[in-house]
Amino acid sequence: MTSKRVIGIFLSFFIFSIIFVNLAGAVSGEPQVLAQSEAPRTITLEDVIERLVNQAADLKKGLQGLKNISKEQELLRQEYLGFLEETLNYYQSLEVNPDGSNIRFLAAELKEKRAGELGAEIKRISDFLLIFQTKSILKIAESRFLRIKNDLERLIDLKILKPEKAGFLLNEAHLLLVSANDLIEQAESAAQALGEPRSDGSGREFENPRSLLSEAIGEIKLAYKKFLEISNLLKEALK
Repeated sequence: MTSKRVIGIFLSFFIFSIIFVNLAGAVSGEPQVLAQSEAPRTITLEDVIERLVNQAADLKKGLQGLKNISKEQELLRQEYLGFLEETLNYYQSLEVNPDGSNIRFLAAELKEKRAGELGAEIKRISDFLLIFQTKSILKIAESRFLRIKNDLERLIDLKILKPEKAGFLLNEAHLLLVSANDLIEQAESAAQALGEPRSDGSGREFENPRSLLSEAIGEIKLAYKKFLEISNLLKEALK
């Protein structure tokens, strides 16, 4: 799983927040328009339902693709898959009358459900997936770190490269990856605490899992910058 996939899931929730601003207009009867690059187009209730179906289907596919998970996580996955199946059945059961007479009723019902437990559960599932995807990104970065570390050690042994600056950059990269791992673990704790008391008993408030994962990705990006600096040092040493 790539960083593009993680960014894509963050983006999908931003898009759905826009959709439900438009859905609120459908309840009031006001025409709503979504800006596009070519021409504006009115968002219909059928459009909203289709996008919700696609979102639930994507989450289901993401859950089914997870590997190497613990027994506890497998129980959660099965629970989430069951919920998504029920959610898909619900979305697909929604039909707009040919004369449009039930549009306001369906729009209001959908908006209420998304603002309630259905929306909260979708967010929990998304956070569950984002944690795994961010872990995958970190694992790739850690593998890159180990390859660079081995290369540096060989070049230092051969007296081709001085250890001071390269070693300093490598240590900085290592600390960034450790920080990213710590943030991911905090995100896991925060995700497990959703729906529970806001504090862990010590008075410390749990943070937003998505915010912590975003910070973790930021740390990984900084580590890659260190990798690039080390690469430039190697190029200079090998000239």
